[in-house]
Amino acid sequence: MTDRAQRWSSWANIATVTAAVIAAAAFLWGAKTELDAARAQALASALQVVQAQTQLAVEHPDLAMRDPEDRAALDDPRYVWFATHALVTANTVSALAGDTPEWRSTAATLIGQHLPFVLSEEFPCELFTPAFLRLVRESAQDAAAREGVTICPDR
Repeated sequence: MTDRAQRWSSWANIATVTAAVIAAAAFLWGAKTELDAARAQALASALQVVQAQTQLAVEHPDLAMRDPEDRAALDDPRYVWFATHALVTANTVSALAGDTPEWRSTAATLIGQHLPFVLSEEFPCELFTPAFLRLVRESAQDAAAREGVTICPDR
């Protein structure tokens, strides 16, 4: 091979490697952009479900503003519906954005607002994910210990 052909071959190899590096960088940038967009969508969805729960609380202040120690609320099907909705909201928030302290705190707050329901036999364990039930147990552990209750022992 001539000297000129060897130089062109070297430049072709360099160009090929450079193109491969640029393609890999573009792929990684695209993947990061997709992950960032998915994360932003998850946070927007979490905000949307919390806003819907807040709207329900505004529409039903008698259910939202109950004393957390009011055991009579457990006999009110409207309250059970409201509490279940709040806890499904907390479960959704936990699934979408529970890895951030702020959203985890939001979920824990919703759990704390309905402790008597969480500690009751009416608590519908089957509606919730195992990860959320761990958060429920963690958030309600002091109250559960005082009451001598195990939350969702079969899950």
